[in-house]
Amino acid sequence: MAQQPPHPTDAHRHHPIPDPPPPGPQPTTDRQQRTPEADWHQQAPLPAAQPTGAAWPQQAPPADHPHPTPPAPQPFAGSHQPPPHTNWHQPPLEPPPAKRSTARLVYWLAPLVALVVAVAAGLTAFFLTRPDPPVMAVGDCVTTSDQPVELDCGALGATYRIVAREAIQWPVESACLKHAEATRAVAEPSAPGTSATIALCLQPTRENTIDPGGLLAGDCVDVKKAGEYIERFPCGDRRAALDVIAIELHIKIPVTDNACKAHPETRGAYAQTSLGGRALVVCTKANSFATSAFAGQVGDCYTDEAQAKVPCDNDSARFRVLSARTQYVDPGQYACGGLRNATSSTVTRTERTDLIVVLCFGPANQRNLGYAKPGDCVTGFGGTTMPELIACDTPGADGTITSVYDESDIPCSPGEARMTRKQSVGDGSTVCLGPL
Repeated sequence: MAQQPPHPTDAHRHHPIPDPPPPGPQPTTDRQQRTPEADWHQQAPLPAAQPTGAAWPQQAPPADHPHPTPPAPQPFAGSHQPPPHTNWHQPPLEPPPAKRSTARLVYWLAPLVALVVAVAAGLTAFFLTRPDPPVMAVGDCVTTSDQPVELDCGALGATYRIVAREAIQWPVESACLKHAEATRAVAEPSAPGTSATIALCLQPTRENTIDPGGLLAGDCVDVKKAGEYIERFPCGDRRAALDVIAIELHIKIPVTDNACKAHPETRGAYAQTSLGGRALVVCTKANSFATSAFAGQVGDCYTDEAQAKVPCDNDSARFRVLSARTQYVDPGQYACGGLRNATSSTVTRTERTDLIVVLCFGPANQRNLGYAKPGDCVTGFGGTTMPELIACDTPGADGTITSVYDESDIPCSPGEARMTRKQSVGDGSTVCLGPL
């Protein structure tokens, strides 16, 4: 076999031109020394999708080692010689990085995403659908509960009217003390999860029959347990035995600053605790349904037993109200001092007010000698029974009153009869009588 001429590139085979590095990070694989014989093997065809010229741009040879550009590899043409070694073969492509499976990531993220969506949807629904807090205006009417509900004024249960709105304070009642007509205070309902900011100052409406702040002069009431319970009824109802004269506001209970002093006709003063510990005092007098003597007016008559009120011409009438007055100090033993013919008295007071009502009683029979005045006539003078007053022109008149003294130890003139009464609840008395 003829000797093959040396390949033009054999002289430079010991100076192989380095392959250009592929783009991107370089692998750290160690390279082994290759022999020339190892280069003479048939290369596998390159993949059609990776042309060598586009993937690996050639670098210019160094200036101190000029050599011609290697020719492109030629296909075999009937020769058993392998193609000249050019050392310009395509280096093996670095395999693309393996794609990470997203299945596991989706598996873990899906519940979390669902939870976030659910929370967001819940919060959105809450803020979009939660009820707005009610705004209750001055003049609106509400129920009596600590969580007021607005109702039409006049409706059943609309027992309070809002008279003011004040910035909240604690205790809530302190925010409304400057409003004399307010008897209660509650916090205005607020949105869920928020604190109240407004105090509602409330005044009882006419639907409210048990709060004394809703009473008016002329109303009729029933009083129990010295004023602990006061209830309004229609006038004419037998349960309502007291007429309301006035309603007063005082500092506290017990009332010590002269309850009902501006209303001397008062025969009963009843106090209840109101807003912030203040006292509401109801000044009353008896009406035609009253039976208790402490509520009596001058001229009223009562029985012996239980002091029940009766007409003065009734045979059971024993006592007549001679005087009724109010005062603020204890009258002591002689409650009816200075009052002629007073035989008994009642002194009425309550633990809640300083008002004292003093009623003085004398005989119901106005013909009683204790009512005599000089010049009056009597029947029974010189008899064995107590003389009684009678009109001087009436048949049977047989004596006359000559003098009357407010002491029990005054002597009468000679020939005169003398009648005396010792001092008891009232002054003593001396009555001197002579024949008509």
